[in-house]
Amino acid sequence: MVTELFAYGWIVERWETGISLHDSENGLKALIKVEKYTRKITLKIGGKMPQSLLSIVRAIVKKLVKELSEVVWEEMEEMIPVPNKIDTYISYRTILKRLAKSEGTVQDADGDDYRISDLLQTIETTQETNKNMADIKIDIKNENNNTNTNTNTINLQGAPIDDLRDLLVELEDAVGDNRAWQDNFMKALKDLQALENAQTLPQQKESASRLKLFFKKAKDVKDWTAITLLPAEIATKGAKMLEMGKALLEQFHMNF
Repeated sequence: MVTELFAYGWIVERWETGISLHDSENGLKALIKVEKYTRKITLKIGGKMPQSLLSIVRAIVKKLVKELSEVVWEEMEEMIPVPNKIDTYISYRTILKRLAKSEGTVQDADGDDYRISDLLQTIETTQETNKNMADIKIDIKNENNNTNTNTNTINLQGAPIDDLRDLLVELEDAVGDNRAWQDNFMKALKDLQALENAQTLPQQKESASRLKLFFKKAKDVKDWTAITLLPAEIATKGAKMLEMGKALLEQFHMNF
């Protein structure tokens, strides 16, 4: 994140749980705070017309979260603070949904009403709202057409799960005393089992996302013979494993 923020020429300071930056050209300051245990990222922008800076920071944060984990990306929810209240927020998605239905107000958890236009003008331009509205209308349409999305699962019949499991077991045994890769293969086997046992689509995606991280790590291995006890033909087994992993994850529109 720091690298991307530096690219804009801002003065950036960082510490373990946060980043501050200063856009001297436009007289804006920002604080990005990460709360590890609550899985919350707080963005605070100070100055006149902060929407431009906030828009850039929001885009960078969302991009990094999506690259880190597609599961976390799908679960991530942007919350908009309401005025004159401490620690009171309204879901950005909820706001856009009401706006898409031509509603002019939205309520917080206390039942107090707020004008949607007042809330949105503090965080983004009208053009940005209209762009995001197009996406939310598509989501609403999909939700109406698939009311049971969370209980439906992707049919994995025909996926190379059994062959992949056998190959993972063989490779796990082949790494011998390489504890790091023993752990990697054992975790992959557990995630593969969890994928088979998943009862809902979110559960399937969570397991598939963890497997994706494993396959990305395996893809970076340049020489399989350096980490295993098997002869040179092990390289073909490593390539075969990646091929099977690719075929499996394609069913979830994931790649590595």
